[in-house]
Amino acid sequence: MAISTSSIFHFTNTFETMLSILEEGFKVTYCLEEYELGDGTVELGISMISFADIPLGQLNQSVSNYGSYCIGLSKEWAAKKHINPVLYMDQNSYLSQVFCDYLDLIQSKTNIHVKYEYNEVEEGKVEVKYIGNDENEIALNMMNGLLTFIKNSNGTLRRRNQPEVPNFNFYAEREWRYVPSEQDFIDARFTYTPILQKKSIDAWRDKDGTKQFIPRLTLNFIAQDLTHIIVSTEDEIVDLISKLKSQAHLFQNKGELELLFTKITTFEKVKNDY
Repeated sequence: MAISTSSIFHFTNTFETMLSILEEGFKVTYCLEEYELGDGTVELGISMISFADIPLGQLNQSVSNYGSYCIGLSKEWAAKKHINPVLYMDQNSYLSQVFCDYLDLIQSKTNIHVKYEYNEVEEGKVEVKYIGNDENEIALNMMNGLLTFIKNSNGTLRRRNQPEVPNFNFYAEREWRYVPSEQDFIDARFTYTPILQKKSIDAWRDKDGTKQFIPRLTLNFIAQDLTHIIVSTEDEIVDLISKLKSQAHLFQNKGELELLFTKITTFEKVKNDY
């Protein structure tokens, strides 16, 4: 049996959320990740969109954890969008210790997070002076880049308003991530902040705990990029087809739209056919 497919899959909890993705694209948010590396544990918020690279026959195993609606996209699209598999790391491995030493080295650099100096020259007027340096910029980007693509191979699965799952095998998900670059943040006119501390993540979410998205930071696709649209029940297929007909940004002609309809299925059918 194949351990992966030519597609990557994104799960969501509701039919309405899936329709929103098809209409507006994937919206970037901060996801809380717990890192257990060496002797330490830290929680950080990573700006990302998560996908899974698993065979169709195993998709049903992820439904209970991440939602009964799924969108599949080609790995060719993933490559164009700079989406990459995460690096799984065991807490007590030699690689984990080396990575911890590397983080300590980077953090020891003087003023690594300081890029600009602000001086008030007169009332209501501020002079902005760039005081960063190339070495610090490279080191900081390397640290951010590595942190955003690292995940423990095993750990506790925590989801809002759901029971924790201890000793969860994250490695089996074969996760791929889209993590926006500094230029992506700039294009979205948003301050480049790929990683948030735990307290900032708590402040980021609304008071009722619902997920917020980074304004104007969206990952788009067209009908040709889609490989699967998987819904929960047969009844939802009719509604989905009706909604897709109004999404003219996805397709260029009637043929592309009709081909898109053939990519729709249900998890029940996936379970029986694979």
